[in-house]
Amino acid sequence: MEENVLHVGLIAGRHPLPVEGYVWKDAIEEPTDFVALENQAANWIHDVVSYDLGTQPVDVLYLYVTGLTSALTSFLKVWYNLGYHMADHLVLMHYDRELEAYVPQQWVV
Repeated sequence: MEENVLHVGLIAGRHPLPVEGYVWKDAIEEPTDFVALENQAANWIHDVVSYDLGTQPVDVLYLYVTGLTSALTSFLKVWYNLGYHMADHLVLMHYDRELEAYVPQQWVV
């Protein structure tokens, strides 16, 4: 069985990323509005990743985390609370300046 893999950037417009889409497509105006950040993350997860939509679920999500810390922590909080906390499902991609490439970090709880 072939895996359904998705490469997604956290926030659009910050850096060029090798991704198919973004969790936040627009600039975040209020980086400390944690309720709004968590709501956006939850909506995106339900729309794109959720298993109960009748579409093929995402097996592995590669999240390119360049961007705002409060957006990342909001995303990870929602990811964990919704039950998507298995290591095989989320890989955080960080840019390594020395390698000039993204390196993976498994999300393990």
